[in-house]
Amino acid sequence: MATFMDKYCNCFEDIRINKNIRYSYAYTCRLFNGGHFDNPLESIQVIFQISNVLKENAVYQEATSALHYAIRAVENNKVIYNSAEFSMAIIDDVHDILSKQQMTENGKCSFTMLALSDLYRLSEIARKTLTNGTNDNLKLLLNQHEGLKRKVEDVMHNKAPRFRKLVEEL
Repeated sequence: MATFMDKYCNCFEDIRINKNIRYSYAYTCRLFNGGHFDNPLESIQVIFQISNVLKENAVYQEATSALHYAIRAVENNKVIYNSAEFSMAIIDDVHDILSKQQMTENGKCSFTMLALSDLYRLSEIARKTLTNGTNDNLKLLLNQHEGLKRKVEDVMHNKAPRFRKLVEEL
C-alpha cells in the first residue's frame, strides 16, 4: 500500500485544503453516486465520520498521514465501507479534483474551488434542515456544520478574490 500511496500523494502537497477533507468529500460523492444533495444530512454525517479534521480539528503534516486516517476511518465504519478498491479509487477522484479546471464566465475555475463550493452548499442545506430540530444529536450536527462552514470560508478567503466571488456565485 505504501507504494500506491507514495505514487499519488505528491498531488496533495501544494493545496491548502486539507487532504483529509478532500478525501471525505470525494468519498461521499462517490458513495451517493453523485446524489449527495438528495439527503444532505446523511451526506454531511458521512463526511464527518471520515474526516477527523472536521470532527476533531486534527492536523496532519504529511499527505500520507491524512489519507491513511481517512481510509482507516472508512474501513472501520461498516455502514459506509464498500471495498478496499472503492476506497483507493477515491484517491484518483481527489487527484482529478486537484488537477482539472472548468471554463466559467469569469475564466477558468479549478475543480477544487468547485468542490469547495459544492461542500459549502451541501452544508448550508443540511444546516437549514437542522435548524428546526431540538434534540442533542441535531444540536451537535449543527455545531459540526458551523465548524465545517468556518473551515471552508477560511480556505475561500485565502484564494484570489476572483475565485472567492465565483464560489459565492455558485
